[in-house]
Amino acid sequence: MANTRRGYQRHRFFSNPRFQLRLILVFALLAAFYGVVNYYVSMHALETLRTDILALDLQPQARSDVEILVQQSETPLALQIGLITALCFAMLVLAGVYISHKIGGPAGRLSRYMQSLMDGWGTPHPIRFRKLDFLAELAAVFNAFQRHVGVLPGSQAEEQTTGDRTSPAEGEGATREGVS
Repeated sequence: MANTRRGYQRHRFFSNPRFQLRLILVFALLAAFYGVVNYYVSMHALETLRTDILALDLQPQARSDVEILVQQSETPLALQIGLITALCFAMLVLAGVYISHKIGGPAGRLSRYMQSLMDGWGTPHPIRFRKLDFLAELAAVFNAFQRHVGVLPGSQAEEQTTGDRTSPAEGEGATREGVS
């Protein structure tokens, strides 16, 4: 069942495309780097094995058999390396998509919200992110800022104009009169 609440509808796959695509590209480059390094290390290990075995004092027939065996193992090894690299590439790209959504989504949402306030389209309200999104601290600080400057109900500016602000230093239930 799809969640159809207005605040949680997904309109686009990327909410902050520039940031998200760059982050995914970084993960893809890491995967490609891993594949290249893995290939060269594996081929170097195979060549070292071949050299070490051929350095042994073997009969000509045994030496030929070892050489054939090493040559036959190069193709399956390269195929295994390719499959492992492709799997790592896919996993890292998916991790990049996931992380970019957890960072780029909230950042894009906060950016669009602030832009709509500046353009006069929206009304101030507390901003909320999904439970597992990163940058939840940013939402809390931004909401506190909105209360501080007086754009949210319960803000300091609103309390100071009504004169009913409670001072923690004066104890519970005590009120401070407005300054004239």
